[in-house]
Amino acid sequence: MSCYISSGISLGCADSLGSLKSVWILGDASHDVTSVAVDADQAITGFTGSGTWYKFEVKRNTSSLTQVINKSFENGTVFYSQDLVLAFYKYDVDKRNIVRLMAQDDNLKVVVEDQNGTQYYLGEQNGLYIGSGQAESGLAVGDKNGFSITLTGQEPSLAKLYASDFSTMAAAGGFTVE
Repeated sequence: MSCYISSGISLGCADSLGSLKSVWILGDASHDVTSVAVDADQAITGFTGSGTWYKFEVKRNTSSLTQVINKSFENGTVFYSQDLVLAFYKYDVDKRNIVRLMAQDDNLKVVVEDQNGTQYYLGEQNGLYIGSGQAESGLAVGDKNGFSITLTGQEPSLAKLYASDFSTMAAAGGFTVE
């Protein structure tokens, strides 16, 4: 594999949005992603496995994905931190139980869709885990009541993107999508 760039980055148009729209997390007792097919640009064109992808809806301007490049020049290593910050509103027993179970799983596979419709596959090789979080009651009447969690992971590359709709690919690959 070459370490040399073969093109530049143009300025482009100011037509993208920040924030997230939806998140899917792979669950069920026998969940696994067994294969991922990519095209020449490393965009995901298909994947197979088992389990259910559960959809988590988030309000815009409340949740984010950050990928940080970590390089050690001295050691000759590079890896990418993936940090997914999620906010869920209204503390209730169902959300409490879901967050509690997620906190016990150190190998979460996650798909994120941003406000531009771009879908990212997180935790592909090493999985994500809840690195921090809190349940909040709020101090004032208008304060947030709910959960804030950060899923984090370290991967050998930036998150791959889906070449077409994740849900359609998941159903074709043997998964259930809820």
